[in-house]
Amino acid sequence: VPGPGIAGYCASKAAAHYFVQTLGVMSGISLPHKKKEYLPEKEYLDEFTAVALLPTVLDTPTNRRVMMDENTATWVPPIDIATQINSWLYQSHLRPHSGSLIKATRTDRNNSMSIQNDKQSTMFTLVR
Repeated sequence: VPGPGIAGYCASKAAAHYFVQTLGVMSGISLPHKKKEYLPEKEYLDEFTAVALLPTVLDTPTNRRVMMDENTATWVPPIDIATQINSWLYQSHLRPHSGSLIKATRTDRNNSMSIQNDKQSTMFTLVR
């Protein structure tokens, strides 16, 4: 929930989202309607993909320590994010377009488009 105590945090997240989307316009295989006509001499930019992963809360020892009263069942294990990034690296046809924002959330295990881990799994959804 936005509030005066987290204005800087919210502003930095919004800036990061727009930065990744701007990199997406300049690099990699971006969405078809995005043209890179203004950077024709920068062919090296086609060799990388900029993607932002947006997890709900990462399940780390520090987060468990500072938020010990919270329900950790919905927290995303870092290994799931690493596994997803690895699949994008080695299976480029699965990689999102450059500039994509990808939400990572925990779901029930019955979802077949997710990384399964214990009784729950992590779902990666294209936001933008």
